[in-house]
Amino acid sequence: MQQVVDTSSRQSLQPLFVVAGACPNSFCGMQAVMYCLCLSSPDPKIDFWWIKPMATNSAVIEPQTLDRQGKGVHKNDPGRSRALYIQFADLFQSSAGSATIGGGLLLFGVVDVGSVRRAYIEQAQSGERYYISLIWQESWTSNPFASSKFIIGKIVYQRDPSSASLYARPYAYKDGVLSVPAAGPEEDAEAAVPTDLIKLNCAKV
Repeated sequence: MQQVVDTSSRQSLQPLFVVAGACPNSFCGMQAVMYCLCLSSPDPKIDFWWIKPMATNSAVIEPQTLDRQGKGVHKNDPGRSRALYIQFADLFQSSAGSATIGGGLLLFGVVDVGSVRRAYIEQAQSGERYYISLIWQESWTSNPFASSKFIIGKIVYQRDPSSASLYARPYAYKDGVLSVPAAGPEEDAEAAVPTDLIKLNCAKV
C-alpha cells in the first residue's frame, strides 16, 4: 500500500480506509473521503481528505487527490465537512473516546499487518475483528438542527487481512454511538469498491 503526502507539511501518511456514499447535503452528489495514518506520530493520529475523479474520466481517481492538497487546482482538504467526517477518525485515534463510541460492545484499533497498518473494528465479547476497507454511507440526518442524528450504511472488510475475501455488514452511527451487531447479516462483497448491491439491507434507525 503506497504512502501519500500532506503537500503543506510534507508529512508522510498511509491510507487506511475510505468513506463513500452520497455527501450529506443537497448540493453534492457522490463523494469519497480517504482516511490516512500519520506515520510520524507515536500514537494513532488520522487525517482525511476528499479523493476525486479525473476531470477527463470519472471512472478513474485523480492521482493528485491521493495526496492532501491545501491549495491549488486539486485542493481537497475537508473544509466545513471536517466536523462530520472526523467522527470516523475518532473511532481509531482516541482510546478513551472510542470506548464510548463503541457503547461497550465494540473496540477499535490500528495494528501492524505485515509491512502496513490496518484499522479494525472488534466485537468486544467474541474478539471477532473486521479489518476495514470501506465505510458506505447510505442514509443520514439531513436536518443539521435535529436533536438526534444518525448515519447508516455498511462496512466492507476482511476477516483475515492476508486473504482477498471481502465481506459487508450493516452499521448504524447514532448520537455518537456506533453499532455493528454481531448477529447482523453478513454478505460477500464482490469488490472493495462495491456495486449498487451495497445499498440493500442497510441498518434501520
